Amino acid sequence: MKRRGGRAVRRGALRRAVQPLLASLLATALAACSQPVRYQDPDNPRGYEEKWSEPSEEGEVRLPDPPQDEDLMLFPVPGTPPSYRYYIDRRSLSLGPDEVVRYVVVIDTEGIRNVLFEGLRCGTREYRSYAYATGDRAFRPRAEPEWSPVARNAAGSFYRWVLWDGVMCGEASHPLEPREIVQRLADPRGPGWSPD
Repeated sequence: MKRRGGRAVRRGALRRAVQPLLASLLATALAACSQPVRYQDPDNPRGYEEKWSEPSEEGEVRLPDPPQDEDLMLFPVPGTPPSYRYYIDRRSLSLGPDEVVRYVVVIDTEGIRNVLFEGLRCGTREYRSYAYATGDRAFRPRAEPEWSPVARNAAGSFYRWVLWDGVMCGEASHPLEPREIVQRLADPRGPGWSPD
């Protein structure tokens, strides 16, 4: 036993008090090291488990009328050249019983317009391009449109990721109603804005 500043300190008592604390800290550190490292998937930034629902059988699809300028709603697509402008035709928006959001997208590049009629499955993160047009001509159906994955890094179609991630799909990848999509597009803070 030693005396310091009027207090008796037992080295053994101090050691017995600190040892369980050190053992606990060491066990916690070792447990943390044994956990697998989780990397954020760039194609799944929301972090949802990819338990995609089995898609419903697709219903009949009718081609819409060509879009009118007064019905176009601009939406930003980050990382694209400033000469590219992307619009959704608000009149074309629909949500079918098959849970497919259908829409017309207009891609304007310095006055040259490409117009696509597409469908988006939020639950499976897939799209299908049904028809195309140039300018304000009638739509021409694609021969056999296939469902394809919406990829974040797909050249030329990043806009589909933007639509899936922040415009047309809600929590847990549920499709939104057309009125909700229009509200998101009309929000001055940009599509998909949320206070979180």
